[in-house]
Amino acid sequence: MLKAESMKWDSIAGSWYLTNVFERELIYSTIDSAKAGMPKHVYKETHRFTPSKTIKIDFSPKDMVRFQSKIEVLPYFELKEFIAKEKLKGSSRIEFFEVEMYKRTAFPFATFILTIIGVSISSRKIRGGVGLHIALGLVLSCVYILFMHISTTFATSGTFDHALLAVWIPNIIFSFVAFYLYKNAQQ
Repeated sequence: MLKAESMKWDSIAGSWYLTNVFERELIYSTIDSAKAGMPKHVYKETHRFTPSKTIKIDFSPKDMVRFQSKIEVLPYFELKEFIAKEKLKGSSRIEFFEVEMYKRTAFPFATFILTIIGVSISSRKIRGGVGLHIALGLVLSCVYILFMHISTTFATSGTFDHALLAVWIPNIIFSFVAFYLYKNAQQ
């Protein structure tokens, strides 16, 4: 563990200058115990105080700047690069960024799937008009959107491990619904 009263960035050397530095180090070792030859784990702690110290770590002041632009408006490849940088930093919001990136490919496919569902439903002729068809189409669209929000929420909260699969699950399920309705639609 390293604590310092202050730290300053040296841009020429690419290192940090720390003042009033306190270092705590835990040293792990094992010794043979007299009881049945079982090793005993021993931890030794050392403390050091130095008035100043220079260290090089892969961290600069620009890494502390909060990203001001909205993730939703970044172009695809910039978003991919941003995610890679955030992974290196150890950001806790990686899932959120990945979900945003995968949504960009999943939503266009959803348009095709929902269009096939709409065409399949509207091809049926029934008495009384098209009100039932419009209502059924709206309900299916709302269920799709709800399902998409639920699955992306699971991905961003960490409940679901794979963001790609979480974003694409609604498309996979609704593609089966679209296929079924297309096969049973009136020709």
